[in-house]
Amino acid sequence: MVNIHISASDKRNITSTFSIPFRRYEKPNIQLIGLENAILEGDTIILLPPESTLKFKITSIIGLTEITYKVGDIEERIRLNGDKEYVLTIKI
Repeated sequence: MVNIHISASDKRNITSTFSIPFRRYEKPNIQLIGLENAILEGDTIILLPPESTLKFKITSIIGLTEITYKVGDIEERIRLNGDKEYVLTIKI
């Protein structure tokens, strides 16, 4: 994070300053944080019978409004109210 500092001086040599932090926008981040009954082999997840659970941590510095995921032909949509972090659990 970086700050913007502004100073202003007048004819009487009186100075006023203002400082505010800012950071640049970053797109939402998605991380695989957990596997149950599954194996991560390189960049591929191997699912084991009878059921596997995958957990993802999804974050946004400005807040999430929607998460969509698709497994095969089934698509799921989760609407959010500006949450900055969400843990998505998918059972396959």
